[in-house]
Amino acid sequence: MEISLESASLLVAIYGIGLIIFSIPYSILAMRFGFRKVGLGALVFLLIGTLLNSFAEDYLAMLIGRLLESLGFGLFVSLSLSMVALCFPPNGLGLALGIAGNAPSFGTFLALTVVRNFVAWGNWKLAWMLGAVFAFLSFIFWMAIRDPPILRSKISSASTYGTLPGQEESLNTFVAFKNRDHWLLCIALLLGFFFPNSTFTSLATSYFNILLGIDISAASLYASLPTLVGIPMGVIGGIISDKIRSRKKSYMLGFLASAVVNAAFTTATGPQVWLIPVLSTLLGVCMGFIVPATQASAKELLGPLAGVGISMQMTFWG
Repeated sequence: MEISLESASLLVAIYGIGLIIFSIPYSILAMRFGFRKVGLGALVFLLIGTLLNSFAEDYLAMLIGRLLESLGFGLFVSLSLSMVALCFPPNGLGLALGIAGNAPSFGTFLALTVVRNFVAWGNWKLAWMLGAVFAFLSFIFWMAIRDPPILRSKISSASTYGTLPGQEESLNTFVAFKNRDHWLLCIALLLGFFFPNSTFTSLATSYFNILLGIDISAASLYASLPTLVGIPMGVIGGIISDKIRSRKKSYMLGFLASAVVNAAFTTATGPQVWLIPVLSTLLGVCMGFIVPATQASAKELLGPLAGVGISMQMTFWG
């Protein structure tokens, strides 16, 4: 299949549409109808999209498949983290989110390493077939999931007695959009983490290889280091944010360190090129301090509406 650079770029960009447009509406639906039901619907989109791309023979079919994948991915990522935020107490929430947040990081690492080889072998459809298998397994596991206790009691009482006094206000999802502090946190995430991190993930391999002359294998490894290091650091950073009992101190430290590390990449040229793997590793450390702390802050700022808050953060990520 011959695809132009512009068309290929659209296939990549469209994956973020589900995250940008549908994360918040889906979280509102989940608060009303339950995470389990809405999550199963998301996985149906994801499964159909991956299956369609596994057998796509033309660009239009692949574009439709990617759109369906984006619908499933945007919802599923937000709901998974929101479920964790609503199920765990504050003193262990950072650790729980640090573990749960490793799923997207591990997937990105696989894409930068294992899946890249499928393309090199000329069997790019194998990547989507593998994705379809994972989507099906996720569907099976998600069927066994129960909604968070606060939602189970709300849905049960609403179906039996109607909305109880005070319950409608406490779970009014639109209240989350009035919280000034959480909006500022989302903007900080966009400027201090999501934008520079996405830029690094997209361009690092080419930058290291073409402009710095690093071997392509080493360049790919260095580009994947932040994601790889971010997996254990997400857990460690979550524990630290729990122990110091200050999410703000944790993510502010991560933001400041990330700014310094990103700036330092401009000095890693010529004889200083050895700094590249060091800086890439430090970038992963910064991720560990930022991600679980900001997600845990959604629950501290919004209470039972933490799921909507995390969906807002995911929208900025997209």
